[in-house]
Amino acid sequence: MVVGAGAKILGDITIGSGSRVGANAVVVKPVPPESLVVGIPGQVIKRRKTRMRDQPDLHHDRLPDTVGKALQDLMSRLDRVEVQLQNQKNDQFKTDQVKAYINTNK
Repeated sequence: MVVGAGAKILGDITIGSGSRVGANAVVVKPVPPESLVVGIPGQVIKRRKTRMRDQPDLHHDRLPDTVGKALQDLMSRLDRVEVQLQNQKNDQFKTDQVKAYINTNK
């Protein structure tokens, strides 16, 4: 098990063998073996492969950025909503132009 700098493990919590706790993570639930915990509160992310050696895995630079991913997803969704809104505005503008043309040519 490796615990990153500033991480907090709150309460009587079991951290499974071979797990890593990212820096500043706050662990509030038990962690299964060969897992990774990041964030506040700590989110357990299951590793895809088990370690092949008995040395601790100290590659803290390879921890996922769950908050960054969530922000990217949110920004992508916002972009799609803005495109839909602009399309609706364009459609309404065209409808208003047609109505104005009809009203002026009566």
